[in-house]
Amino acid sequence: MKSWADKGWADLVMTGGVIHTMNPGGHLAGAIAITGGRIVRVGTPLQVQPLVGPGTRVIRLGGRSVLPGINDSHLHGAWLGHRRTTPLPGGPLPEGPTSGGLPPVGPFHGGPTFAGPLSGDRSSGGLPVWGMAGPETSHASGAHPAAPDSGRLRTSEQRRAAILRTGDLLASLGITSYTEPGLGPGEDAGATGCFGTAVLEEYAQLAAEGLLRARVTALLLFGERNRPSSPSALLDGLRDFTPPADVPGWFRVAGVKIFADGVDGPEAALAQMIGAAARAGHQVAVNAMSGTATRAAATALARLRHPTHRHPDPDDDYPHRHPDPHPDDAYSDAPRSLAAHPDGRHYLIHAGLLDSPTLAAMAAAGIGLNTQADLAALPPHDVQTPATPRNGMRQDAGAPDTPHGGRTPHEARTWSGPQDTRTSGTTTAAWPVGDAVEAGVPLCLSSDAPALTPDWRHHVAAALSRRESGRRLTLDQALRAYTSTPARQDGAESWKGSLEPGKVADLCVLDTGLLDASPADVRAAEVVLTVVGGRIVHER
Repeated sequence: MKSWADKGWADLVMTGGVIHTMNPGGHLAGAIAITGGRIVRVGTPLQVQPLVGPGTRVIRLGGRSVLPGINDSHLHGAWLGHRRTTPLPGGPLPEGPTSGGLPPVGPFHGGPTFAGPLSGDRSSGGLPVWGMAGPETSHASGAHPAAPDSGRLRTSEQRRAAILRTGDLLASLGITSYTEPGLGPGEDAGATGCFGTAVLEEYAQLAAEGLLRARVTALLLFGERNRPSSPSALLDGLRDFTPPADVPGWFRVAGVKIFADGVDGPEAALAQMIGAAARAGHQVAVNAMSGTATRAAATALARLRHPTHRHPDPDDDYPHRHPDPHPDDAYSDAPRSLAAHPDGRHYLIHAGLLDSPTLAAMAAAGIGLNTQADLAALPPHDVQTPATPRNGMRQDAGAPDTPHGGRTPHEARTWSGPQDTRTSGTTTAAWPVGDAVEAGVPLCLSSDAPALTPDWRHHVAAALSRRESGRRLTLDQALRAYTSTPARQDGAESWKGSLEPGKVADLCVLDTGLLDASPADVRAAEVVLTVVGGRIVHER
């Protein structure tokens, strides 16, 4: 079998910049070559030069930075696209030329257009560009209708428009993958229409039509959003609901989301739900805000016999789920379970309060943390403390992952949860991203947009500014939390998440170098090019 580099001239070469590969060694390079939607070579400009041929587009970076495509591992895409503008910590959502507030996009398999001030040599016409033909570009299904100011997504046209509008926005931010964290029958009668089965099916249809501009992973939700999950509803859903089929490389239903706060008899109920979802072959993501919910969820996840999940390479036919070979023995002692199944990829969402023993247990069990550093960076006077019910599980009326909990957008923006407290002589920090990395917990940073801005630069800057126990995240650690670690969460690190030969060509280019960047520099960096699967989806 020929290697990727043996397939002829490169379609696209970028040279003369700083390529942040995000490979395990953290290597930097000066040039990268792409052929057939895959990376074929990463190295020095001299090493890549032989792949430049008569049809190769060469982009001379001039010191700019190249990153793997950003993976926002917790973003409500349909909801984000449904809302026109929202006051957010990072400012309002960008306005585009259309009445819907965001620019249009052309279909994946439509005719190519060519564009771009970030250009070098185009030896034979250039590289296809999605949706760069200007404000009149339309989808095969018709031009984007304007986003409604309020109300519910009711029709297929509205759902498609919301998802596609989000794709346009994310392309402009360098985001090439995201996770829709909770879609399913529990929200079929929901107030917004943004989280039900119809949205899940719309994603699958758009992916099949080649219209998605980012790769989408979805979590199922059997129950209402932001309400305590019910064992009976979850078990019924696992038994009765059939999700749409995967579209390899573009859309996948990976797992189940469980809301832990407010669950009655939390330890037993969470163990039952988490065990049932895992035995059904699902990745399990548990939304937990309070310390009690977080510890109960982490304990239940740590006891799992982890099913091994791998999001398939879009070019192979490896099955996307591996059922537990011991379905009747879902729990065991941690050492034996970890030895048998080390790659469950289960994780906690938000996890607003984490103490050192819980972090250590999560690291030992390979449990990930998916959270928003921007929340922890907000000043203490912005804290609003929700009431605590009698069972001790905190019910967060306006916590992240909620449509403001009935409050105004400004009030929701200022919610940052509890700050540091003391529990049993150990420090319990609010969103302790640095402590999590130090403990060895796989850390994903995400936006929870539209509850917060989808602009990853804002969240990375917040993470870099956050000091815990005298430590700060390094730039490499913060960028990994938006690239290679989310690929691991997706079970897809074998084919995306870093810039290495053989992996899909998902990347973004910033207008500046990052090696000595301050948090303010990261926040101010402009995304000048976004590439998904070797195709340009944004260029300025």
